[in-house]
Amino acid sequence: MRRLILLIALLLPFGAMAQQRSFEELSKRYSTEKGCTTIELSEAMLSSMGANEGVERMQVIAVEQASLIEEFRASISEITEGLEVMMSVNSGGESVAIYARSNEQKQVVELIVATFESDTGVLVRICGTNIDISNAGELLEEL
Repeated sequence: MRRLILLIALLLPFGAMAQQRSFEELSKRYSTEKGCTTIELSEAMLSSMGANEGVERMQVIAVEQASLIEEFRASISEITEGLEVMMSVNSGGESVAIYARSNEQKQVVELIVATFESDTGVLVRICGTNIDISNAGELLEEL
């Protein structure tokens, strides 16, 4: 039993790296598709937009190709598996979900916002060391 616990503890960091790699693969996949847009904002750009010091990177994937929406939705489900659902709203065919990953100190280090309409899907990922959720909302409004 002790060996099993030790093995799980050793493999946890690899699980986090695999998730990050999955997002990168998703971004790469949709960056070449017609009707899709990928955006990456650096820490310097985010700072100039008024982000707090804890925000280091923001990535956006927008899919406006109706034929790709279900595949995109399934990919997002894989990426957000195991993350805490902060909020989820479904209304009239539109949906918004906000997911968060926290570190041991209960600081938000990753925030993912996924929105869907019938023919559009947008995924926003904010990474950092201590993300102020209220500040993240202001960043999203600026996009």
